[in-house]
Amino acid sequence: MAVLNLTNSIRSPAALFLLMFGCSGASGPEISSAAPEPEAGNVILWQDNFDKATQADLIAPYDLRGVQQLIANGHSGSAIRFPYSAGSFDNLIEKSFPASTDTYFRFWYRLPSGADPSCGGRNDSGMKWFMPWRQVDQRYTMGVGMLTGGPPGFENTGLEFSSHDNSSSGEPNPFMQNISKTKTLRTTADGAWHEYTCWTTAPTTTTTARKGSR
Repeated sequence: MAVLNLTNSIRSPAALFLLMFGCSGASGPEISSAAPEPEAGNVILWQDNFDKATQADLIAPYDLRGVQQLIANGHSGSAIRFPYSAGSFDNLIEKSFPASTDTYFRFWYRLPSGADPSCGGRNDSGMKWFMPWRQVDQRYTMGVGMLTGGPPGFENTGLEFSSHDNSSSGEPNPFMQNISKTKTLRTTADGAWHEYTCWTTAPTTTTTARKGSR
């Protein structure tokens, strides 16, 4: 079905979320206006609801960078928080799992009102929202920022969720939301919980990254 060996690790500097990884042994759904959904027969590669009793239990399964916090008012039970500040700007967790060529990544996140990783436009690159890594070759970067990106006619309207295959020399960098501009980091920075799903697959000799948020 696929020719690309995807990812041995994922790096996730999202502000606050619940997280699940899933993999399908069959080709995924056709591209549509709806967020991608796993299908029957999927295999769960990793799942964590972050509903832990202690900080030590929370971070035990992961490689870490920066600051992580256990909070009690998560989406369901407790959750993990990444507090960003001038002294804590590189926060992430990393988890390895078996290589897959057809992978879903899904998590719930919550952002404080007005959250802005571009710091008012002073950092157009914003932040790496999350990064699926290949076993070989370069990673995918799912970012949020103010870079113009593309393709033509779909340039960044501001703090859109973007993607980029770092091994590609021809893909717009970054590739912006090209189906709907409604759900962005800016419009979901409202203190409520939102779901983010990314489907990464390689059905032919090229790769596809499809993402959605609600």
